[in-house]
Amino acid sequence: MPELTVRVCDVAIRLAADDARFIAAARNRYAPFAAKATPDLALDLELVVKKMRPYRDEPRVVWDGRAGRIERHDLELDLAPGVGRARVVRGLSPLDSVLRVALSFELVKRGGFLCHSAAVDGWLFPGVSGAGKSTLGRSAPKKRLLADELVGVVGDRLWGTPFRGDFLPGKNPATRTLEAILLLDRR
Repeated sequence: MPELTVRVCDVAIRLAADDARFIAAARNRYAPFAAKATPDLALDLELVVKKMRPYRDEPRVVWDGRAGRIERHDLELDLAPGVGRARVVRGLSPLDSVLRVALSFELVKRGGFLCHSAAVDGWLFPGVSGAGKSTLGRSAPKKRLLADELVGVVGDRLWGTPFRGDFLPGKNPATRTLEAILLLDRR
């Protein structure tokens, strides 16, 4: 089965699917985060062509503290320690969602989380949608921009992620020490 391992926020996630072209497209999108590593989480993907249920604003989540299930219109994800299975609508956007959810659960185990924010160097800029995170990201030098949509925060470290605003691919897997938090507000 074709596979790809990505390392995001120092968490290695292996993705495997029967579709080599899909894995190749994922490899291209997540290239800066590709890794040869023993996975912390191995995800087997079943790709489907139709949405699994009508669109909902909120996902359905069942979690017992160790394992659980997340359901949305475009994905069903079962997670247990170190392994997971997902039915996902074929496409990079739903795959991005699977990775965001899976990574979030892995980060919690390490005392971390994904923050809806931009990060430049060690400066974290949280803000609601429309607050200016992507605008800030476009104005920052690319080597200094960790992310402009979701930033990994673990302890006193900020991590670049592949999750950018406007569904652009993230390019900087770097980590920086958190130096400041500046709240974005367009009011």
